[in-house]
Amino acid sequence: MKKIIFFISLLIAFSGCSAIMHSIGESDINRGINIYQSRGLTTEGINYLASGLSNAPDSIIGIESFKRQYLELENQSENILRNKTYSERDINALKLYLLASEKYSILSGKIPQLTFNKEKYFSLKNKINTAFENYVLKDNLTNLNRKQKINKIFYYKSLLKYNQNYIIRDKITKLEQEISINIVLTSSFRYRYNSSNFDIQNILISVADKYTNRDLGNYIYFRGYNSYNKYWSNNSYLVDMEFYNFETPILEISERKEGNGEKIIISQRKKLILSGEYRVIDSKTYGVVEIKPFRIEENYNIEMSKTQNTINFSNENDVIRKILEKKFTDIILYRLRDFRNF
Repeated sequence: MKKIIFFISLLIAFSGCSAIMHSIGESDINRGINIYQSRGLTTEGINYLASGLSNAPDSIIGIESFKRQYLELENQSENILRNKTYSERDINALKLYLLASEKYSILSGKIPQLTFNKEKYFSLKNKINTAFENYVLKDNLTNLNRKQKINKIFYYKSLLKYNQNYIIRDKITKLEQEISINIVLTSSFRYRYNSSNFDIQNILISVADKYTNRDLGNYIYFRGYNSYNKYWSNNSYLVDMEFYNFETPILEISERKEGNGEKIIISQRKKLILSGEYRVIDSKTYGVVEIKPFRIEENYNIEMSKTQNTINFSNENDVIRKILEKKFTDIILYRLRDFRNF
């Protein structure tokens, strides 16, 4: 009896879930149709319509709308492919046809009213591949800035989603090489050398080694510490961190007793201050193209405990090292890429 009740409960839950999904599907279908009626053929409208039919495959209005829109896309694509040259608007329309075909093909497997003509699709797909290729080859990038070229790379990559084309891929690769930027880090000290300089530099080197060859985004690459000659090219920059002030002033001293007064804890609240400037050197001119100040600040605490027999100090150098490691990591991963508005 308990098993029967359990299965009935499952059936009710499943039915309720199916009803909810069907309702969501109908809502998506209506949204897709409304988008089509107000804005015409769009990626958003096709996605809503296909998603809705996936959850509500018995929707007659959804089926008829998808058939109508797909036929319109098919005819539109055939007309575009008769041209000898193509605009970006033409290419976007052809991309939409490929997207709709993918959705239509999947849905035709569970909705008998949707008949997918594979032969016609593959014929158009091959012609579209050629159209994409011609568009990319004739696309003039001469007067585009770096940001615009990056946008072109992303756009060209979107053309490879349904057709792998080595000619388009080759142009993408050449464009990536052209706009890629290599950043190398080094450091120097404005004033005479002392032991703290050595510690700061070693900490910076250890952090830099950890992130050597890191992709910082937007085709900007961190190539490590003091390895500039290896990456000397038109798109290489050396960032010299010139340090000119390092201090750890005491902000506050406090004292407390523990263990019935047998143990005395002396606490110091201190501030780490490290300041200087970034000097960005361009490989093309060997000149400094940007100077930008920096200042690292963070409060920290150290303690000394004293009893009749022992005196223990917390290791201040370890505390400072951890602070600098965190700050240098932030500089390498998030700040270097923002120089010169790359």
